[in-house]
Order: sequence, then C-alpha cells, then structure tokens
Amino acid sequence: MPTCVPTLSRSSPADRPPPRPAVGRAVGGSTGDGFGTLALSFGTLQAGHGLGGLSIVLACEALPALLVLAEGVTGGDRIRRHLMMAGTEILAVLTWTAIAACLLTGATPLSMLSILALLAGLACALFLPAERAIIADLAHHDTRRIGNALMSQAVSGVFSRT
Repeated sequence: MPTCVPTLSRSSPADRPPPRPAVGRAVGGSTGDGFGTLALSFGTLQAGHGLGGLSIVLACEALPALLVLAEGVTGGDRIRRHLMMAGTEILAVLTWTAIAACLLTGATPLSMLSILALLAGLACALFLPAERAIIADLAHHDTRRIGNALMSQAVSGVFSRT
C-alpha cells in the first residue's frame, strides 16, 4: 500500500518570495501614514495651536475614514483599482508636501492645517480599500489566500493607523 508523503516543491508558497505589494506596504505605506500623522501632530503644536487645535486637525484627518466606513462603498469598486491607488498616492504626496511647506514657513493658520489634514485623510481612506481589493487582480485564484495573508501581515506588522 503506497503512502502519501507531502513534499515541498519549488512552487510551494514557502519557496516563493513575498509579492511586491506586501513588501511595499510594509516598508512605505503604513510607516509613511503613521509618521506623517506624528509629524503633523508635533507641527501643529509647534505652530502654537495648542491641544485644542491638535484635536481639530486630527479629527479632520480621521473624518474621511469614518465617512467612507459609514457609506459602505468606495470608489475602488467603480474605478479601476490601480488608477484609484495611483490617484490617491498623488493626492497624498501633494498634500503631505503642502503640509511640510506650511509647517516649515512657520505661520500656518489652523484652518489651512485642518483642510490639508482632511485631504491627507481622504487619500488614505480611499487608498486602503483599493489596496486590499487589488490582490484579487494580481494573484491567481490558487494563491489569492496567500496574497491576502501577506498583505494583512505587512499592514499589521508596522506602525499604522489601520
């Protein structure tokens, strides 16, 4: 009677390198969002807006995520996921650059920081659902579960708001 002994083949998930989106998310995305919020917090306090101003700015940054969650739908389902991700990354780059420029100049009104924080939060809130869903487009049916697990591990393993 033949016995079945499992063997590792070259195509086993353990032998494959992690997919690039998971590595990119672990290295750049989550740490950038987390440290950006930290820098925005210190910059708001340094600009002299106090704890009340800080709470307004952070609330403006969190508001888009609450609205996307409450709505239950995102543009990632209506627009191609890679285009949504590219567009929101461009918005994030422009927004964080504007925040840095405002904080470096010194005299930044609280309303300007609040609007920029709202845009940064919007970019993050629209990016994350598209990022989670793009695994279905990138991974084959048999490796989709592994891709989802690696992406979740990358997101949870770093400093992140998610």
